[in-house]
Amino acid sequence: MESNGGQSQNKAEASLPEIRAAIGNPDINLADVETVLEGLTGSCYYLNWDRNRYRFGLRPNLNQILVSRRGAVAPTAIEARVRKTTEDLFREGPKFLDRPILPRALQRHP
Repeated sequence: MESNGGQSQNKAEASLPEIRAAIGNPDINLADVETVLEGLTGSCYYLNWDRNRYRFGLRPNLNQILVSRRGAVAPTAIEARVRKTTEDLFREGPKFLDRPILPRALQRHP
C-alpha cells in the first residue's frame, strides 16, 4: 500500500481484492486475509479503512483513538463517577422514602 504506483496521494489506497492479489502465493490461505486486515485495523493507529478500501494516513483511526482514551481512564474514577451520579439521582426522588443506594455491607468504599 505504500507504493501507490503513481496514483495521487488522495488515492493511495488498496481494495481487498488488490491486497489479495498482491500477497497471494501458494503458501498463503487467502481466506485469512480479511481476518488479518480486521486485526490490523484494530491495532494499527494509522491504518484507515472505509468500504473495504485500506490506506495508511497521517491521522490515527477512530477505533484507536477510542481505545487509547478508554485505557487512560482509571477504573476507580469510573466507579466514583457512577456512584456520584447514582447518589445524585436518588437524592432527587421523593423524600418520604428511605432509599439506600447500596447496603453498607456490600459497598467496597464506604
